[in-house]
Amino acid sequence: MKFTFDYKCATCKGHSKMTMTSTHHIVRCPLCGASGYYWNEQFDHDYVEPKSPKTCLVVPVFWPDRLSGFLDSIKENDPGIDHDIVFVHNKFTCKEFPNRVERPKDDEQKLRDVISSYEKDDKLVMDRKNVGEDIGACRHTFKLLQDKYDYFFFANEASRAQSKGWLKRFIDFMSENEKVVACGPKVIKKPNPDHKYILCSTYWGMKSSFGKTLTWPEPINRPQAKSQEMELLWRSANKQDYYIAQVGNGKDLLHYKVDPAMCAGPGVY
Repeated sequence: MKFTFDYKCATCKGHSKMTMTSTHHIVRCPLCGASGYYWNEQFDHDYVEPKSPKTCLVVPVFWPDRLSGFLDSIKENDPGIDHDIVFVHNKFTCKEFPNRVERPKDDEQKLRDVISSYEKDDKLVMDRKNVGEDIGACRHTFKLLQDKYDYFFFANEASRAQSKGWLKRFIDFMSENEKVVACGPKVIKKPNPDHKYILCSTYWGMKSSFGKTLTWPEPINRPQAKSQEMELLWRSANKQDYYIAQVGNGKDLLHYKVDPAMCAGPGVY
């Protein structure tokens, strides 16, 4: 039988996770290298393996100044829930999706510096070909990590957190409402019955279980990306007898620096 403990070294006083077959054993401290007999009372029998976050915050990035503003806002307004963060860099341009505006040559390094300065251990940076812009970046990340997390939340780098616990509010709403499979701070109502409600693609979250049911091809040009932004979520949810939701009033949790169309208001759609 194996035992996993938070090992306390008598020499360097450091703590290390160790797995052993006995609690009366000669071991070597992985921090300072000291060895000797370490007895039962030196181990923490209440040690619990840390749980991996069930939420992934995905941020498509390109402009360092915008990303810096977003990160400053979530430092000031803590997301309120344990999460990993993935920065998806639309780094490489392609023929089908030429960049709308060329950025200065040193912006790429500035972007790296902004990400490096963000003090969070659980962060990942992905460089990708800019196919499908932000909606393509969301798809790319979800397809790679869909089995690792229960919830995904996608936020444009120009978004700004407005209150503490903003991410928790979105995730809690989905976890507490079985029929709600996607949500965000803005749902836009349209007269077109084919896409009557649009979950604003600037910032939105979904259950991974729902995402796996989506017919979500890679958008290979701007019209396809725009179509997915308009039609992907509500239509798919509606066909499966599920709902999308607006959480908050549109400006109290997470806000975009360029205000989109008038929102439908808090509720389930």
